[in-house]
Amino acid sequence: MLEQLSIQTKQAKRIKLRRDDPFAWAQRAFVAEVERQYNAGLPVRIIVLKGRQLGISTVTEAILFLWAFIHPGSYSLVLSKEKDDSSYLFEMTKRYWTLGPFHDLFSTKYDTKEELVFNAPIESTVRVATATKDEVGRGKTIQAAHCSEVSRWGDTADTIIPGLGEAIPYDHGTIWIHESTADGVGGYFHDEWQAATDPEGESEFVAMFFPWFCHDEYEIPAHHLTYEMLEDEGRYGDERDVLAFLLNEGVAPDRVLAKMAWRRRKINASPKGIDGFHEEYPCTPEEAFLSTGSNVFPLIDLEICYKPNVGFDRGLLYNDNGKVRFTENPNGHWTIYRTPDPRGRQKYAVVVDPTKTVEGDPACIQVLNRATMEQVAVWHGSADPATIGEIALGGAYWYHNALVNTEIQGGGRRVLEVWREAGYTNIWTDRRPDKVRRSGAVLGWNTTYETKQWMLATLQGVLKRHDIIIHHPTTRYEMTQYTSLGDGTFGPARRSGHDDCVMSLGIAVMTCVTEWSSLDMNAVMGTDQRGEQTPNAARLTFAGAGTPVEVLPGAGMDRDLLPVYALAGEIDDWL
Repeated sequence: MLEQLSIQTKQAKRIKLRRDDPFAWAQRAFVAEVERQYNAGLPVRIIVLKGRQLGISTVTEAILFLWAFIHPGSYSLVLSKEKDDSSYLFEMTKRYWTLGPFHDLFSTKYDTKEELVFNAPIESTVRVATATKDEVGRGKTIQAAHCSEVSRWGDTADTIIPGLGEAIPYDHGTIWIHESTADGVGGYFHDEWQAATDPEGESEFVAMFFPWFCHDEYEIPAHHLTYEMLEDEGRYGDERDVLAFLLNEGVAPDRVLAKMAWRRRKINASPKGIDGFHEEYPCTPEEAFLSTGSNVFPLIDLEICYKPNVGFDRGLLYNDNGKVRFTENPNGHWTIYRTPDPRGRQKYAVVVDPTKTVEGDPACIQVLNRATMEQVAVWHGSADPATIGEIALGGAYWYHNALVNTEIQGGGRRVLEVWREAGYTNIWTDRRPDKVRRSGAVLGWNTTYETKQWMLATLQGVLKRHDIIIHHPTTRYEMTQYTSLGDGTFGPARRSGHDDCVMSLGIAVMTCVTEWSSLDMNAVMGTDQRGEQTPNAARLTFAGAGTPVEVLPGAGMDRDLLPVYALAGEIDDWL
């Protein structure tokens, strides 16, 4: 049936869809999956991550057009972010109608720029709309939907998609397609893709990925590129690794350099260089998501610093006759990755991002090893500021009277009151270069535009140097979604997103890098009280991850020589 429909090529020629066309390699696989699900009596649900101009939108529009005749009385909806894109997609549908086999057999009741409504006996509707209004699709029963370039929809996807989910029955005879290039980590499309590719995910969609290098058109036969000309590092990335990857994926040896030459041409033409190429022409899903978007943190470096495969315990801290102890409990909000150093050498920072109430954003407590920047524990949940202060205080006592800090906004002053009332004195003091007198120092971290920029830049730095070790999956997830927003500020990519783990981790890093004066050098150097090295002194981090701290530039072993606060420009040097 598809081969009876006419399309328009890039050369403005009108031809019939052909399954044996070399161009149609991705279309064949896509149609086969539609048929597999349909013939199995299932509702058709597919999410497609792809390179540009592989014909997936074209064949999806063709399938939705046929759906109107296979299922008389059905309602099909095509959604795209921009009106021009929606109009372009609908032009395909109009072409299928005017040049197709059904035009002389049936008639239309309405034939407009946005809608085709067929007369009896078909009585189906095909409509196009822009994904800009939350109420799109509401109040209707939809049998077929094509959501184009979903990753570009932004926050509207969080309201439109659930509405469509209510409008599209989960029944045989319905079809719902998401297709898009990537636009960074975070957002509805990325989350749905992750769920669809996770064996334990709860997505109803089947994931399909189509890379650029399988496309016959994406090569330059008459090229002059040689293997010796390929770069190890530079404008085009590590080309020899890319070439080896293509060969391993089945690209013919006599064509691989032609594809590498085409890749160079596209990178040169992209305003964003190699990142722009990865966005529009990925080799793998990971490459697509990790190389695109406006993420604040370097995602490739974040993946290197993220070490999820480490044992952990969930549980609670409690007071056992004046001594803080930990008990395992699957319902506990503490996640412990490293218990306190039994010898008491290592020093820790316990940092809070509180909330004013138990509503809205969760609260988060991050515990870092101050010498190695390893995330050793996280508390994540909802509680009022006074309770958060008590929980953090218990963590501080357990981790050898750790240095504590809190953001003073959003309930932080109440957290500080709890600590002061308890007589806890090891509280971080804000002493910065823009304060004229040290006597003006205050307790706690005050987030302003300037201090937030300082904090984010420092956190970026430790990630780029791989000087931090992150274990907590929610912390990692929030960091992947933390983006530069359109108004010049920073925050979660989605309106429904959270940043409590990001803020608490950032403040924890700032607490560590600005407080060397209170850090016992034995904890850094791994020496005993006599200054002699202890066993494994230089192995304070995982092998192959993080950087063991052995020397602080400009600082000797005498603690009196250490500065009392960090100048913004000095932090990177210290790390």
